[in-house]
Amino acid sequence: MGVRAKDFSPGLDVAEGLDQAKYKGDWQFLDIKRGAMLVMYKPRQEHFPKGKVFEALYKVPELKDKYIVPSVYKCRAYALYLSERGAERFSLALIPKPGKDNKTQLEWWTDSKVEHLQFKTDPEEVFSPLFTCKRKIHLIRPLMRESPTPDPEDADFWMDVYPPWEPLDDDGEIDPVYDDDQEDDPTVYNPRRDSVYVPQPISDDDDDE
Repeated sequence: MGVRAKDFSPGLDVAEGLDQAKYKGDWQFLDIKRGAMLVMYKPRQEHFPKGKVFEALYKVPELKDKYIVPSVYKCRAYALYLSERGAERFSLALIPKPGKDNKTQLEWWTDSKVEHLQFKTDPEEVFSPLFTCKRKIHLIRPLMRESPTPDPEDADFWMDVYPPWEPLDDDGEIDPVYDDDQEDDPTVYNPRRDSVYVPQPISDDDDDE
């Protein structure tokens, strides 16, 4: 997606507490096209239980043309960036907040001054930057009357789709990530066309909560 994860190598402008960082790494964006990165700290997945949930929802007439979100990744800290078309590289780290009373509080540090780098932290798992969206696969009734329409089984009759809404900013307003006249431009990153779902969650075996 026009971006590569690199070994952490910050410049001279570094912050205290990097030796205790819960995450640290460099991100290199290519100048071929726009790229996107998402870093989540200790993501926890919430999803529909396996079994009859998808089958029951499929038979609800009111969901015929609706979208469902059966899987959500929640976390207490994340960093998100959509690059411009240019070679960019910056360092990123999640470090403890300074002060004796902030042992469990975290904050993001970066050596970058880019405008659209977003990061959030909270003591609780309140952020959901990654989720799965699905929609019904409409069944075609068989031509022969004696051939019954198969019953849906689990998620087999649901397909993964892009959400029908545009990204939202912190105020809940639509925040498009590309111009309408660039939708078909192959050199411009379009999340509905170019994004690939490859979750790489950060794991930390230490009990630091």
